[in-house]
Amino acid sequence: GLHDYSVLKRLFATNEIAQKCLAACPELAVAAQLEGQVRQMSVHAGGALVDSHPLHETVAVGTRPGKERTAQVDMHTAAAQGLLKIDLLGSRTLTALAEAIRELGKTPEWLYSLPLEDPAALQLLADGHNAAVFQLQGRAAGRIMQELRPETFDDVVAVSALARPGPLQSGGVRHFIARKHWHEPIPELQPELAEILRGTYGTVVFQEQCMALAALAGFDLPDVHKIRKLVSKIGGADAIGEYRERLARGWFARGIPTSQISEAYRQLERAAGYAFCQAHACQYGYVGMWTAYLKAHYPAVFTAAACRNVGGQDPEERIFAILRECGARGGTVTLLDPQHPIAGFAAVGEWGVTGGLMGFKGCAAATTAKVLRQAPFADETALLAALPKTVREPLTVLWRAEGGMDSDVLEH
Repeated sequence: GLHDYSVLKRLFATNEIAQKCLAACPELAVAAQLEGQVRQMSVHAGGALVDSHPLHETVAVGTRPGKERTAQVDMHTAAAQGLLKIDLLGSRTLTALAEAIRELGKTPEWLYSLPLEDPAALQLLADGHNAAVFQLQGRAAGRIMQELRPETFDDVVAVSALARPGPLQSGGVRHFIARKHWHEPIPELQPELAEILRGTYGTVVFQEQCMALAALAGFDLPDVHKIRKLVSKIGGADAIGEYRERLARGWFARGIPTSQISEAYRQLERAAGYAFCQAHACQYGYVGMWTAYLKAHYPAVFTAAACRNVGGQDPEERIFAILRECGARGGTVTLLDPQHPIAGFAAVGEWGVTGGLMGFKGCAAATTAKVLRQAPFADETALLAALPKTVREPLTVLWRAEGGMDSDVLEH
């Protein structure tokens, strides 16, 4: 595009309008050379580079007073130089798990003893109660689980990969579910091809299956890696077209019938819309089943911990979704106790959840601490008087509309 200096240079040399612009403003020649260059030094929030020998022998390493050392290259240059890039990402779900198991008097090791195919947890998912379940929340995943009715850990792993743009848009989800319930026959395939697709009812779901299909066609490891990169991004289906003939020749050489070659390529093309990594899906499945187990067996403790650790866009709506689901499963939700308010959400018994001031937009930690120092309050009027206007007004509307702050407010 026009962010490439070579393109701009050619444009100025061949395009009459561009030449007129350059004549009127000679500074454009300098600007074109600067286009696409790094304009500032930014630091990845949680990125690390690893090499087999001291990093400064491979790339320039900068230091800043009181700051971490940083490599003076971007991610693409680092990859081209053979460096291992590691993204270290935090997760609010892990904080919620830590808080929940601490409240239950358990240790992190206890999580690893939980059954990955707990009937109550699987039933919870099959019923579509997936709010706050790690990597399985959202309408798409909820609908898939209701139709799939997961019975095994492998089913849960598959859902975390199926609820992605590629499988959703390509129809792969529909075939997976239909074949699991025997509403659609699983096609008979050449043995090597069948082995690759055995665990997913003859459908391509994971990146690793795409890589195995490429290797089956005789691709070497660098080309297998290219296929993996293509299928791991949205829009990969178009780019993978250039490999179609090569894949077909390779599969034919392995004795795969022409009809199955067409089906294999169609499956690969479907997955190329955005195939997910099975290794990631398995790890997500682990944490997903931990959260589902806690939600099924310790509903109040898990719900409160999940609500305390909601972030991202529209946190209030996400909190309300978690609380609405708790109420739908028989739980009792009180958004706020006007006489004895607390800071954050807390469990009350096995099925009760009480909200806190920090669950309301505009009530930051400092404001909450100031209000709590004045507790207990005689009634809601006294509490409202102690709150800032930004919180007082929406709370007043809720109280007047519903006559209190119990679970009925969630439907308001």
